[in-house]
Amino acid sequence: MIHRLLSFCSIGVLALLLSSCETTTDYGYFVDRFDDDAIVLMYRLMDEAVARGDYEEYISFFAPGFTQVDKSDANQPAYYGHEFFDQVEEIFNTTSMLEIRTVVMDIEYTVPGSEALVTVQEEEKRIQYGNTQHFTSLYEMQLGFEDGWIFINRSERTAFQVIDE
Repeated sequence: MIHRLLSFCSIGVLALLLSSCETTTDYGYFVDRFDDDAIVLMYRLMDEAVARGDYEEYISFFAPGFTQVDKSDANQPAYYGHEFFDQVEEIFNTTSMLEIRTVVMDIEYTVPGSEALVTVQEEEKRIQYGNTQHFTSLYEMQLGFEDGWIFINRSERTAFQVIDE
């Protein structure tokens, strides 16, 4: 009887420790497995965070060392970590309307179980400083998966087109 009680207590403590480990990361999205459905869901959740204007949730999908490179325009600099997050925060703070729709076009698992290269088409429409901007971009994004957490490590914009209204 005492052994059973100790076993249950040990299991309870272990479960508490494991559940607290799941919440220690400050970035990424926790999923059961690294597969197409989890990746598509992550992008849908990112779009929903934008629709709600939830900057903190949106940036939580990116690794702290995230890098964005714009190969569609040689004049655009690469953005690293906080530079990118600062730029995104300014957009969230200065737009009266911001919508993003992301379509996952292709998923290639470059390191099975831990890394993927994802091609997405992103349509963005915003009203910023009284001006309406509408454009579409094609990105190749490097995703990572570690200890159940999926996150974006790097993004390269390969095409950009302004949509005239």
